[in-house]
Amino acid sequence: MDFVGNSASDRELAEFTRSQRNPEFSWGDVRRIREKWKGPLLIKGIMCPEDAIDAQRAGVDGIVVSNHGGRQLDGAPATIDVLADIIAALDRKFPVLLDGGIRRGSDIVKALALGAKGILLGRAPLYGLAAQGEAGVSRALSILEEEMTRTMTFVGARSVSAVSDFNVEIRR
Repeated sequence: MDFVGNSASDRELAEFTRSQRNPEFSWGDVRRIREKWKGPLLIKGIMCPEDAIDAQRAGVDGIVVSNHGGRQLDGAPATIDVLADIIAALDRKFPVLLDGGIRRGSDIVKALALGAKGILLGRAPLYGLAAQGEAGVSRALSILEEEMTRTMTFVGARSVSAVSDFNVEIRR
């Protein structure tokens, strides 16, 4: 597999990245990767139940529901809005992570209530890092944890494992 060394310029890195895109990439390619790669394999960018089912059939270990933050397609639905349908299409034990739209602890609780096994964070820790370095990241994560605890108290969940979809409205 090709790679770009540490000395590559921004332009060289951008050109290399463009050269690696393959619009003909298919689930057959995922199956071939799965055959060769014995480590954990997750697919990011799943936004519909059909793709989630195809990913599971291809042998991946889990999926990440992600719309890539609106950078590639600004009209994509919010990840939280498609999560319930994706979870419903899969075996409940199949790991599904949610990426995007997590701004508050209540967003994390909602994602877990809808069946996500976990969430990915980008902006919150990044803003903390930009503001105060490592201490800012810790503070951002502490705020999210405090908000999660408060939200869980409001919905009667004493632990993360007790969070369920009972008190979550699913918009369609």
